Amino acid sequence: MEFEKIESERLILRKLTDEIYEDILRNGSDEDIIKYLGIEKDKIEAERQKAIKGFSKFNKSLFMFPLIEKHSSELIGWYGYHTWYLDYNRAESGYGMTNEASKSKGFMGEAMPEILDYGFK
Repeated sequence: MEFEKIESERLILRKLTDEIYEDILRNGSDEDIIKYLGIEKDKIEAERQKAIKGFSKFNKSLFMFPLIEKHSSELIGWYGYHTWYLDYNRAESGYGMTNEASKSKGFMGEAMPEILDYGFK
């Protein structure tokens, strides 16, 4: 699977749109879902049900960037935009860590300028 990506010193940020997210949930194996989305095995079915209902709503869009640590190739978190109103050039950002060991190491501070720059451009 090919993703548009942004790289920083220690991170690879893969662009994950609502269409790609839905496609992975609808057509991917459990292993693909864990690898690309970082969803725990016991939560996969609930996420698949959300995908059936659709993530895109009206003129809103979702862009999420899973954070991959370059050194380990491990998914350590995500950063992105939600409630993105394209007609009004407005979005909210959010982030989360999926790996406790990666907290307090400055990864979000490293990712934030890249994600904000992407949004403004």
